[in-house]
Amino acid sequence: MIGGYSRVGCCKEAFSLFRATRDSGMEPDNFTFVNLLSICSETGNSDMGRFLHLYVEINGVETDLFVKNALVDMYAKCGDLVSAQTLFDRMPKKNVVSWTSMVGAYAQNGFLDLARCEFDKKSEKNVVSWNAMISCYLQQACSQLGDLMTGKKTHMYIRNNNIQPSVTLCNSLIDMYAKCGPVDVALHLFRQMSKRNVVSWNVMIRALAMHSRALNAIDLFTRMQNDGVPLDGITFVGVLCACHHGGFLDTSQHYFDTMSLVYGVPREIEHYACMVNFLG
Repeated sequence: MIGGYSRVGCCKEAFSLFRATRDSGMEPDNFTFVNLLSICSETGNSDMGRFLHLYVEINGVETDLFVKNALVDMYAKCGDLVSAQTLFDRMPKKNVVSWTSMVGAYAQNGFLDLARCEFDKKSEKNVVSWNAMISCYLQQACSQLGDLMTGKKTHMYIRNNNIQPSVTLCNSLIDMYAKCGPVDVALHLFRQMSKRNVVSWNVMIRALAMHSRALNAIDLFTRMQNDGVPLDGITFVGVLCACHHGGFLDTSQHYFDTMSLVYGVPREIEHYACMVNFLG
């Protein structure tokens, strides 16, 4: 049942069953943790992921390679690259999945050199490893250079060959269209996604902000909260940028003041930079 809930994205129900399992005196096993960590990865729920990691450490749970890989993947997909790398370095045994998680983590966050470094270290590679690097270079090539035609051709190739794009690939396509101009196409792709993670929302909010569609960006931020998606520092950078482009100084000040106290997201230098730029 926990596995079933995890596969369809029902995080609350999966963790309720996990609590019921413990209350009934049954000990969760490695399959339980892999399923729960999987849904944390897909939804970007780093708080619940850290709770599971803490539970494992405090209770001295003997974890296998699958759980260790799931922990690395959870931290990586939630954007906590330091924790992901620390866990990865401590693993006495690694396999191709372990290495691919780190390659994908750095690639997804735009750290090309670090992703390539991890990719080159391991002689054993699978198609996921190669796809992670290709996706990373592709996003830089089309998005950063504004090469809309090549981006469209790549998107067409994906559709014509019935390739089911992952959440990460969908995020890259949205980012590419947004940076190359047609933000409405990016928004259409976002709405079509059956699964989204925190990166999906962040990319779309930043895209709308970049095209001076401040009200749309703030509306999407509200929907993100209503859907229970955990917010992070990148979310608020996007929202503050949207307020800047829309000239909403009071709204920007409100989010800056409440992000730490109300939402529990610490202020970083990027948030102060947004406010300094806006006030200036």
